[in-house]
Amino acid sequence: MRRQTRGVFARDSTQNFAMGRLDHLISDHDSAFIRYVFDDSVLDDQVNYPAFPNIVRNKKHVLTLEERHLFSASTLNEFRFGFNRSKPSEDINPLDPHTEIAFVTGKAFGELNVTGLTDLGTDRTNPKSFFSDVYQFTDNFSFIKGRHALKTGFNFEHFKYDGNSETRTRGRLRFRTLSDFLKGTTRDFELAKPGSDFQRDYRQDLVGLYVQDDMRVGSRLTINAGLRWEFVTSPTEKNGKVSNLRHLTDSSVTVGGDLFKNRTKKDIAPRLGFVWDVAGDGKTAIRGGYGLFYDPPLFFEWRNPIFRSLPFVDRARVVRPTLPIDPTKVAVSGPSDTESFQYDLDPIYVAQYNLNIQRDLGFWDTVASVGYVGSHGYHLLGQGDANIAVPQIRADGSQFFPAGSVRRNPNFGVVRSIMQGFESDYRGVQLSVIKRRTANLQYQLSYTYGKTMDNRSGSSGRQEYANGQARTFDPYDFNKDWGRADYDVRHNFIANASYELPFKGNRWREGWQVSMVGTYAGGVPFSPIIPGDPDRDGSDDNAARPNVVPGCNPKKVPGGRNANMWFNPQCFSFPELGTRGNAKRNSLEGPDFRVVDMSLVKQTPLTNGVLAQVRVEVFNIFNRANFNIPANNADGEAIFDDQGNRLADAGKIFSTVTDGRSWQLALRLVF
Repeated sequence: MRRQTRGVFARDSTQNFAMGRLDHLISDHDSAFIRYVFDDSVLDDQVNYPAFPNIVRNKKHVLTLEERHLFSASTLNEFRFGFNRSKPSEDINPLDPHTEIAFVTGKAFGELNVTGLTDLGTDRTNPKSFFSDVYQFTDNFSFIKGRHALKTGFNFEHFKYDGNSETRTRGRLRFRTLSDFLKGTTRDFELAKPGSDFQRDYRQDLVGLYVQDDMRVGSRLTINAGLRWEFVTSPTEKNGKVSNLRHLTDSSVTVGGDLFKNRTKKDIAPRLGFVWDVAGDGKTAIRGGYGLFYDPPLFFEWRNPIFRSLPFVDRARVVRPTLPIDPTKVAVSGPSDTESFQYDLDPIYVAQYNLNIQRDLGFWDTVASVGYVGSHGYHLLGQGDANIAVPQIRADGSQFFPAGSVRRNPNFGVVRSIMQGFESDYRGVQLSVIKRRTANLQYQLSYTYGKTMDNRSGSSGRQEYANGQARTFDPYDFNKDWGRADYDVRHNFIANASYELPFKGNRWREGWQVSMVGTYAGGVPFSPIIPGDPDRDGSDDNAARPNVVPGCNPKKVPGGRNANMWFNPQCFSFPELGTRGNAKRNSLEGPDFRVVDMSLVKQTPLTNGVLAQVRVEVFNIFNRANFNIPANNADGEAIFDDQGNRLADAGKIFSTVTDGRSWQLALRLVF
């Protein structure tokens, strides 16, 4: 019998933040400022079962210096230096590492997965720590000559990334079903072999140059034209620890050389825009623009495989090991797993365009606007296990993987690859009404209807969006993943207003202001999945999906939708073993989001230019429960286990995404 356990777990969070700025007027032509920001935080991040929190730390130092020189009334130069140091890390709970149940002697407990139950243990990629230094030099030179407002400049950045990511050093044990768990019948055990080297010290530079011209064509039309050239150097590792499986058919990984073919020196991006004052009276304006924006391959794109690639990191698994676990058996198991990055890399870019109309309505100091925006991404990156079996093709053209299908490259197990060829498409309509502050009142209403479609919403697994599938469904047919993007929210509405209360008299009666911010957002999408390898393509890294029952609408739940049954899981069926289900990626939608925050502010002048501000702020004033999506698996909502058994908790919501009503009192002195 399965039981649900509920309880309250302590979740500590500490943050220390400081900021300082000094401005100095050197002369009539020169000015400068220096700014320093410090941020130190520690958070208990309960990714799995809350009794096993990840300890997330980050310490940041940000320094900025800028000097501005005015050559003349029409010529200005701005030089800026920036330094950013961050030390993010994630660790296991040092107060209770659960060494008494650890898989590996001398280490903390790893991770235990049972399909249909919450994972136990801390994140299997921990402990990990990174040390990042970024040095930035920028210069912008602008001048006005006749009808032209010209601007040009450069940007240089040097990146230093030192990191250690000990993924699976504590082991991960998996069970196919709850019944198997109770009987002690394991699925597999994963472990990084002893001697694996997780330390990497990478360096990379970015260079950018641009020129743009705002050209007035007549008294009512301005054309903006620009060109940006930006490229990065090939990343290097301080100790030569560069390795990559450049092509899936290679018999071994390539050690040394470039991580990928760097073609970014050809990344030249044009931009074109315009502003048209329709009647010449400043009340109606039409704006539009188009531009290309390149995404250079920086650390966040290739960081996963560099810490997990053979031969420096050797990970393997034992299938159906007997209990208790013997970690030494991993050393003599089958082929090792590895990770790779697209070697033949094409330019990654997005084409963006927009058109909007803005109109001063002529009353209540109100401006309204309506706009159309869109973008299309090309050659985007995404993850997937590329080392799957080759399917048989049936007479009807469908794929079939017979029992015992072997991987394409028998020299490796899982080859989790960051591959290229994904696309994205966004189209949206934006409406807004803005009232400037008059008669003590100011407000703004904004609404966006948008539709974002893609076949992968990020390249770092589920690190970008927790609601999405980490890996592609079929690494050789990306179209099977075309659907709503992980971040696709069809409706977004935000309203904010502030009103200065008309109290008159002395300084203790005046200075009151009440403000409100209300937000509505549609639900985010998620996928119905089947964990494991029911399609028998040789990989359980790429989550499978079920079939859709014809004529059944999963939104129609007997008795109505609620947190205990958000969708109807009976609308999905288990596919024939060896075949892929036809359910679409992100075809289900979670609950909407609604929250209203309010504040009351009293400003009181004290003496000698000192102003005291007292703020009372209430968050989620109506105490609405904003429910999360149903998610009994990291890749979505599992409907079945890989043996075809329905999961009892399919459709059930376990958490909220906002806290209950809360308030805070703040005192601020301005001088």
